[in-house]
Amino acid sequence: KLQSISSKFILDKEHAKKIITISIYQKLKDQLLTNKIETDLLLRFSNTTQINDAIKTVGILKSENFILISIGNKSNIRKLYETIYDDLDTLFKNNNSNFLKKHFQISTQTLNLVESKTPLIDLLVEKAAILI
Repeated sequence: KLQSISSKFILDKEHAKKIITISIYQKLKDQLLTNKIETDLLLRFSNTTQINDAIKTVGILKSENFILISIGNKSNIRKLYETIYDDLDTLFKNNNSNFLKKHFQISTQTLNLVESKTPLIDLLVEKAAILI
């Protein structure tokens, strides 16, 4: 399974891992937001239940960097990695926290109320987890 997400909507590796974990867990419980895990990921990263809105929000544009999420067996993922290795760029070189706070309307005051080492990640993941 493959899904691409605009890199500006992912803070760092932990943020990505936590949302991917939610989707995988929901798949195991047969409680995805949609029929496919790829679409579930798109919805959770965009914090919406509307597929068209998710595509417009976190979908990729031609001139934009993106994160490619692949879920599958190790040998297929290794083959994919070997195929695209030369085209890969450094992950998470930009700090997208200000963009994400503004986009998802998360105030500094709200972040200050969260007791966590990573309050923005935790809020984004919580929003992704409670989509119905």
